[in-house]
Amino acid sequence: CQYATIECEYHNCFHSFCDKSIGCDWSRIICDDDDDCTDDHCNEDTGLCESQVIDCDDYDPKTIDLCSNGDCHHVIKECDDDYLCTVNYLRDDGECAYDPVDCDDDNLCTDDVCNELTGDCVYTDVSCDDYEPCTTDTCCPFKGCKHAERNCDDGNMCTVDDCVEGIGCSNTYIDCDDDDA
Repeated sequence: CQYATIECEYHNCFHSFCDKSIGCDWSRIICDDDDDCTDDHCNEDTGLCESQVIDCDDYDPKTIDLCSNGDCHHVIKECDDDYLCTVNYLRDDGECAYDPVDCDDDNLCTDDVCNELTGDCVYTDVSCDDYEPCTTDTCCPFKGCKHAERNCDDGNMCTVDDCVEGIGCSNTYIDCDDDDA
């Protein structure tokens, strides 16, 4: 007896072998790069294994898309500039925004600022002093500083009451002498 070796036809992406009982047989080449986040397959044209990263893009600009153990995860982006005097938020376009903390108390008689160490709003009284002694300086929360003319009336009918700019009230006695002895 003479035996001839049978050559089994080659097909891309298949292992060919000869089985004693059935003859030529083929089994699909299994491509696996041991990464659960890739799609592994045999290229029918080249017969080579190829791997493509699984596309986890959810097309939401507010998320970070990633693959772990073969599953897609979509994590909301975090926005934090580590500055206590800003309000941090994520815009619809996926970009972070940092707006200053609004400390406005709607009171024109206070200076309103954010304390950079605590993030708390601090309100200090404004000075309405115009350094003019002939005005009375006050503050109205809705209108701000007012500088009214100072009333220098000393209640004495025998004085001329006046305010001298830069000096203040002057109450000069009226000379009632008619020089008639």
